[in-house]
Amino acid sequence: MEKLFRFGLSVIVVGLAVLVVAGTANATTYNGVAFCNEAAVSSNTPTSATLAAAEAGGTQCASFSASSINFSGDAPGAYNLGGFLNSNGAASGIAYLNGFSGSSSINDTLWVFTGTAHFTNGQVFNVEHDDGTNMYVNGVNVLSAPGPTPPVVSTFTYSGPTGNFDFQFIFTECCGGAVDYSTTLVPPVVGTPEPGTLVLLFSGMLGVTGTIRRRRMLSC
Repeated sequence: MEKLFRFGLSVIVVGLAVLVVAGTANATTYNGVAFCNEAAVSSNTPTSATLAAAEAGGTQCASFSASSINFSGDAPGAYNLGGFLNSNGAASGIAYLNGFSGSSSINDTLWVFTGTAHFTNGQVFNVEHDDGTNMYVNGVNVLSAPGPTPPVVSTFTYSGPTGNFDFQFIFTECCGGAVDYSTTLVPPVVGTPEPGTLVLLFSGMLGVTGTIRRRRMLSC
């Protein structure tokens, strides 16, 4: 009887742990890479189809993770890789590559942001960019604004199916002056626990309840 009681408790503990993990697993990390010396493409942001050739034309100069896409190099002395990446505290795990450093100029650079987010049909997104950007969700181009711009806010309405999808946002900086790239994304929505987990949890609860009732009956 004691073994059954302990088993039931262990099932409940495991089941609750699974539910807690499922409810908190939406912490999101995006990935980013930067390519420097991209004068040939920095004034005309490449598309997804031409990205590989564009990257091959430059030199990878940084990689990083990010909790959000919110970057700016507009502060005095911040028109460089480090100023942009450290601007709003979103980036972590920053690695400067191939002889570049945080003080290297951000002019003529190509940036690629990737990750997974939740997109809802009809949802409107605002993107601040300076300079150009091409943005893809689930392989579909949702915003094409490749040319040099001053800091401008562009809007796109997502018209695809609702769900968690991979994205690829391509951004370029050219021509000196300001540099901004910022948009708000929704973290991936975590699915509900599988039915088997719930069955196991409820079975354990029923087993413990039955054991407690029998014990009470025997003690009367």
